[in-house]
Amino acid sequence: MTSDKITGKNLRIGIVGGGKRCKTILEMFQRQRPPKVNASVVIVADPDPESPGYQYASELGIDTTTDLEAFCERRDLHFILDLAGARDTIVPLLVRKGSEVPVLDAVASNLLYDVLNIQKELINTRRFLRTVLDSIQEGILVISPEYEILRVNEPLLKKLKRPKEEVIGKYCYEVLYGEDSPGGPPEGLCPVAEVIKTHRPHHTRHTHLDKDGKAIHHAVSAYPVMENGKVSRIVEISRDITQETRTQEMFLEQEKLTSVGKLAAGVAHEINNPLTAVLTNSMLLLEELPENDAMYEDLKAIADETLRCREIVRGLLEFARQDVPAKVESDLNKVVSSVVSLVRKQFSFKDITINQDLADSLPKVNIDKDQFQQVIVNMLINAMEAIERNGEIQVETSYDEQGHTIRLKIKDTGHGIPEEARLRLFDPFFTTKDTGTGLGLSISHGVIQRHGGSISFESQVGMGTTFTVTLPVV
Repeated sequence: MTSDKITGKNLRIGIVGGGKRCKTILEMFQRQRPPKVNASVVIVADPDPESPGYQYASELGIDTTTDLEAFCERRDLHFILDLAGARDTIVPLLVRKGSEVPVLDAVASNLLYDVLNIQKELINTRRFLRTVLDSIQEGILVISPEYEILRVNEPLLKKLKRPKEEVIGKYCYEVLYGEDSPGGPPEGLCPVAEVIKTHRPHHTRHTHLDKDGKAIHHAVSAYPVMENGKVSRIVEISRDITQETRTQEMFLEQEKLTSVGKLAAGVAHEINNPLTAVLTNSMLLLEELPENDAMYEDLKAIADETLRCREIVRGLLEFARQDVPAKVESDLNKVVSSVVSLVRKQFSFKDITINQDLADSLPKVNIDKDQFQQVIVNMLINAMEAIERNGEIQVETSYDEQGHTIRLKIKDTGHGIPEEARLRLFDPFFTTKDTGTGLGLSISHGVIQRHGGSISFESQVGMGTTFTVTLPVV
């Protein structure tokens, strides 16, 4: 048979010998056709119908026969693989039948088997490595020395929210940081550039903002793959450490608050006595002076500012005290309703409406009711001051069965929290108001933490703010 005939669009192959090697070849044909050739095995011949290749061919629906003469009568074969060493038998039969089908003898067939078997192992190894890489939850990239992405694992694709086609072949600095040159990410050195320069692994931390403007922290490690003394590939592994970083910041903040509290307590006690003397004497003088006296307004200003200082001192003492909560089993809905009823009238003077959406059958919580009333009052007053006039405050409670927690949300339609103020919102003495002490949210934050809960917020400038308090249930 001429070469033109066997290089047609559909090469039909017959195999003589149904042993293990036959089965391996059939498995390879099932997984992947030979490159650049549209070929298929159409018949397997073996005198033993129990041989593994014979049995597997039957399972695949491929023709099988134990009769070699019947095999040689096939007129649709383009090629025969002799895996049984039966060439001396097959060729005379083919000649007698008038067939010119080329026969690949046992030596050449076994060589083909070895090649296909190696290919099978390579495919299995590649599949195994891909499975391993995709099972690792850290983001993994394989990058060329020209910063081109060659490989990416599935967890990183999910974090990037991009299909593989939009990542492979692109530059790493473009995909990861939106930069147009490898000058380094927003923070920290470029690990790929350092590996290329030093031929050594490099470890760093990067911080960048997500699409919502929130800080995302990553620990990044890059490792060189060396060939002939040069870096041929760079494997970069990144791990999201945002939660760990925030936890560390929270512990540091708590330590700072504790230190500030101790300092505040000492300072407040020292200031309180002279303030009381100043206030008492100025009030006595005011009682003796008529309102039209030239000194009256000056004395009144002294008294008013002294009262303001005393309020700051009272806040300092409240912040520093950090009493252990006297917890009792309580209905949070009742605590919320009682506070809302107290402030509703005051808020109505500014045309601010308070709406309540309290969950039915809310589980009990262990709280110090007095301390928690103070927390809710602080949060409602902050909401009122953020609105100023003509707005709405929504107070909601809900139960998270999965987390076994209760959530209290206070939403306002105020002016929102500026971006530059958000990181310092719970710092003592930090305020965005002209007359505020900056202690209300710090005190509330401490109370909630001592109850085993947490407080968070979401805000949009010009759209309002939502504070969420999360508490464990009884």
